[in-house]
Amino acid sequence: MLGPAAIPEVGLRAQALLQAALATGQARSDVLVGGMALLLVWLTARAVASIVRFVHMYYLRPAIDPRTFGSWAVVTGASEGIGRALSNLLAEKGVNIVLVSLPEPRLHEAAAELESKYGVKTRTVPIDLCRNVGPATFATIRAALEGIEVGTLVNCAGMYQPPAFLEELPDQRIQDMLIINSYVPTMVSYAATKAYLDNLSRSLDAEYAPFGVRVQCIWAAFVATRMTPNLTPSAMCPGPAAWAAAAMRQFGRETVIDPYPLHALVMDAGFKLMPKLSHRNTRRYSDEGRERELRAAGKVMASIQVQGHSPTRHGSPRRRK
Repeated sequence: MLGPAAIPEVGLRAQALLQAALATGQARSDVLVGGMALLLVWLTARAVASIVRFVHMYYLRPAIDPRTFGSWAVVTGASEGIGRALSNLLAEKGVNIVLVSLPEPRLHEAAAELESKYGVKTRTVPIDLCRNVGPATFATIRAALEGIEVGTLVNCAGMYQPPAFLEELPDQRIQDMLIINSYVPTMVSYAATKAYLDNLSRSLDAEYAPFGVRVQCIWAAFVATRMTPNLTPSAMCPGPAAWAAAAMRQFGRETVIDPYPLHALVMDAGFKLMPKLSHRNTRRYSDEGRERELRAAGKVMASIQVQGHSPTRHGSPRRRK
């Protein structure tokens, strides 16, 4: 076997270069493995922190006593559904309730139930928040609030609009929806008005926080109420009482929150991890709901042709090649 002295000079240089390259490659490999290990540790820590935060937020931290904000609460849409359920929970804590809603008989029935069941005081304001909204309406509400300390306003008045295109909606329906939510007259007005409320809540909360005023937007996803007759109560679709109980646990906490744990977990994870699939499922749900409403009304689903696109089975546009 030849010793190093017998190896030509060129061979020695090649051997040295090879050894240096191997050493450099090993160093880079070590750095890469170390970096991947640190990244894995960071991702694991972040995931654990998210899980801990979720469990604490929805199951461990105590609810805020609503009486700390004031002795009276104003609840719109209080005659049924989520508004009535929240009125019951607030009254159970000893908060007096001003109920704003229609129809009037159901409103008085809800007020009488609160007084007899929880021993609280109530006031009723039977007004339509969709129509005839103006100075007279606000004067009626203002008169009902005279002489009392209102610490909480719960806005539950609303209306559900099954998925439909703008031209399919009666003019009065459009006007009612825009008044009770905001002014966004398009096919996606229902979702757009909710996004408006989200942003409005964040802005008001930031602006009025220095004065001790909290503004909170509590999202209601799938809730089985009289307003959504196509939904039935289930683990993923709670009734108003179950949803309201979850909402009360988050009362006065985050500015914007989905209070129902399963909704928060599934929707947040779904839209973050699988945004395209989540959007497709949302569109499919909307299209199926629209078709169902049209069939119930005895109408034929219109075929919409968009220039440069053709509708798929569920109405989602597909670009032509």
